[in-house]
Amino acid sequence: MKKILVVLLVIFTLASVSLAASGITGKGVKLGINFSGIAGSDVSDEWKRKGGIAAGGFLVFGISESFAIQPEILISQKGAKYENIDNGEVLKAWSNLTFIEIPVLANFYIPMNSRTKFHPCFFTGPFLGLKIRGKTRTEWRGEITEIEIEDSQGMEFGLIFGAGTSFTLGPGKIMIDVRHSWSLTSILKNQEVKNNVLSILFGYSFN
Repeated sequence: MKKILVVLLVIFTLASVSLAASGITGKGVKLGINFSGIAGSDVSDEWKRKGGIAAGGFLVFGISESFAIQPEILISQKGAKYENIDNGEVLKAWSNLTFIEIPVLANFYIPMNSRTKFHPCFFTGPFLGLKIRGKTRTEWRGEITEIEIEDSQGMEFGLIFGAGTSFTLGPGKIMIDVRHSWSLTSILKNQEVKNNVLSILFGYSFN
């Protein structure tokens, strides 16, 4: 854990230095869907991915024509769903987690003809997640219960990898990206359970 925190601290420090030396070249909003799951040594095969919403805003600090730093702040719904059949009875459960997620992404743009309206890129970077909600919902024999996840961590760290593109529309740009985020820390205090999320996000950048 200490090594992870040191690496993240170095990345954030380098990003801060770069941002201080450049100006804002874009800002906007994003909205999309998460396909979230959980992984780890304490996770059984019955846990599957579930849908959720991700939404928020971002800034773009252009360092060069081919590189930019993009900090974001998102509300992100995560978790997973569970289903098991025992003697003909179906047990269903949902782990519903909501985070304020703060990624700092390094964007690498693919050089294109200046007349081309599309601007593809690859990106990667760390994220910090602050849990604002955590509940488990179960359905068993016609009864529905919902309880707080008491042993969950209040914070998570992870990495994001993805690709996207944008194209000019009016004074700004329409954006779409596909990203995969892996939590490097467990969401539970005494078990190894980590978030694993595939996201598709749409956005608009006000240049």
